[in-house]
Amino acid sequence: MFASVEWQADTMGASLLMPRRIIENALAKYNQSNPIKVYGDNTITSKDKAVIRRMAAYIGVSYTALVIRLRDMGLFEYHNILEYISNELNLGGVSQ
Repeated sequence: MFASVEWQADTMGASLLMPRRIIENALAKYNQSNPIKVYGDNTITSKDKAVIRRMAAYIGVSYTALVIRLRDMGLFEYHNILEYISNELNLGGVSQ
């Protein structure tokens, strides 16, 4: 029960600190409104990590808090980890 209440408080706090409009404006400013690509469960490219860092600095929140808020808002675009290995690491020959 306590965990549920704590989760609700954290979610409400994040919503107050980082309203959807502010997040969407920052995403437009720093990533042309494109979602952040996530490979596998939680792999983010260094380019997208830099975008998130700039957004976090602009909004005045921590990187981690913003990552959680982006995830909760559905602003991550999930891809197969093999795509990351093949395209981002340039290790061709990995079939998807």
